[in-house]
Amino acid sequence: MAKISLPYGQKAIEFNYDSAQLSLLTTNSITNGSLSKNDILVAMANPIDGQPLEEIIDIGENVVIVVSDTTRSSGSEIVIPLLVARLLQCGLKLVNISILFATGIHRLMSEEEKRKILTDEIYSSIKHFDHNPDNYDELEYLEDTSYSTPVEINRRLLEADHVILTGSIGFHYFAGFTGGRKSVFPGLASSKSIKHNHLLALDFVEGNVKRRIGVGAGRLDKNPVHEDMQEAVNMLSPSFLINTVIDKEEIVGIFCGDWRTAHRRGCAEYAAQHTITIEEKRDLVIASCGGSPKDINLIQSHKALDMAVGALKEGGHIILCAECREGYGYKDFLDWFKLGSSTKIGQKLFSNYEVNGQTAWAMANKIERFHVVLVSDLPENEVRSIGIEPAKDLATAISLIPKNLSGYIIPYACEAIPLVKKVIENSNV
Repeated sequence: MAKISLPYGQKAIEFNYDSAQLSLLTTNSITNGSLSKNDILVAMANPIDGQPLEEIIDIGENVVIVVSDTTRSSGSEIVIPLLVARLLQCGLKLVNISILFATGIHRLMSEEEKRKILTDEIYSSIKHFDHNPDNYDELEYLEDTSYSTPVEINRRLLEADHVILTGSIGFHYFAGFTGGRKSVFPGLASSKSIKHNHLLALDFVEGNVKRRIGVGAGRLDKNPVHEDMQEAVNMLSPSFLINTVIDKEEIVGIFCGDWRTAHRRGCAEYAAQHTITIEEKRDLVIASCGGSPKDINLIQSHKALDMAVGALKEGGHIILCAECREGYGYKDFLDWFKLGSSTKIGQKLFSNYEVNGQTAWAMANKIERFHVVLVSDLPENEVRSIGIEPAKDLATAISLIPKNLSGYIIPYACEAIPLVKKVIENSNV
């Protein structure tokens, strides 16, 4: 028997399995391992397709640093202190620097979470601000994109001389990738702007809803969601970008420079390292989101489900290990499932689109196509009400599926795209 630890929140689920029955799907490791602080400083000093910070920023100018919220692991506790130190070397004073948390429509962070992300020193010495997507006293309209999305963004971005984007690169199930433009749009946009942009992920045809062509994890070319985000952020023209790649909570890659070019290069390298070639789809997938914060709630955990079913035969069985210590991610998320089917959810989205309703539709679609078993801390009756079979632990979950099925184990499902060998040429990053 083989043994593996599946990340689950801040803990792990130990699992003994038959390697002749279950194959382990893991991404290509980055040979250099975690990056040192010096590696990060060298990347900052040698930007991709752009000038270093000291050639961009003048003494006395004001800089806003955009920082990801607690739903994204980005290594900010290492990157932000190094970035602030470099800005001080450029002649800025602490009063010239501020931090803006890119929460989008997520909940506000606690002061403890902010302190952890920034470190005690930065938290105490640098001004930092929350984003409220519904407070129009803090938002400003620029113009519409070519997709007719109104670009309403946090006014602090426009008041600064320079905007520096930070964050991490990973797969996103309809924007293609995280990082880059997403820090601002949707991260610092109005609810109205976010809603219009995310609606581009769907096509409504004769009352039915489906995912729009070009939309999906790992897709940027001809992806309307990505292109719309790019257009919106181009109106702001950020001065610099620092995006990391995180593996097991450590920084293993970094891309600095032009906010478009550096991000695109990072996405290409990430895709090359995190696309897994498989010979065939199988009847069973056992997947972990990858632990906290990837499984912080059900909405975030859906991203792992979306990726993992790429290795599953139609009608197959999937066990998802996702702690969901903060519940569902949005107070009315469960209400969507009361409509009874993905078709009815789609019909409601057509008449009254809501961002989290799109996630509900995507999840309901998978629940109808596959047998989904969830190992989580969520109340079992609530999990069952949305059509998912709950399990208190992995052993119980395995008892709920047929025996001796051939399948895959994906320990970091948010970070892996399984592609059947014959279609792997479809990647367009």
